[in-house]
Amino acid sequence: MKFETLHVLVVEDQPGVTQLLEEAFGEIEEIRFAQPWMRLCRRTFVSTVDEALTLLRERPFDAILLDLAVPGNRESSAFDLIYDRHPVVPVIILAQPGDEPLALGRIRQGAQDYLVTTEIDCAPLSKALRNAMERSRHVTALTRMRQPVALEEVRVS
Repeated sequence: MKFETLHVLVVEDQPGVTQLLEEAFGEIEEIRFAQPWMRLCRRTFVSTVDEALTLLRERPFDAILLDLAVPGNRESSAFDLIYDRHPVVPVIILAQPGDEPLALGRIRQGAQDYLVTTEIDCAPLSKALRNAMERSRHVTALTRMRQPVALEEVRVS
């Protein structure tokens, strides 16, 4: 089974978490041939919401890993700024230990999943990416099915 490469945007400003993610992505590359559901991931790291929004306007991404601690602006959180402008791209929240209730709140608002930064490893990361993309495809398909179809006006004589 051949899969296309995933393009993942990582919005993270903590070097320690970035290093953990790089190690997990590296492990995914090493073992993905033994695990057919794992996919090669090309990742782009940014440390600010502004950088993320710029890249999202310039090119498509299959998924976003978003640290909740990355500041947005005075009016909106990083999640709100990204999700409001790009609701079709699945977002996986990167939460600090103890921030799980906040991460769950973001799932209620549209995020697809969350990972606790101290528990990042290749299998949970790969599964979170795969499942987030599948859930997002499902939600998009359901939304399209529920949109009203414009019917031409029918004249009755």
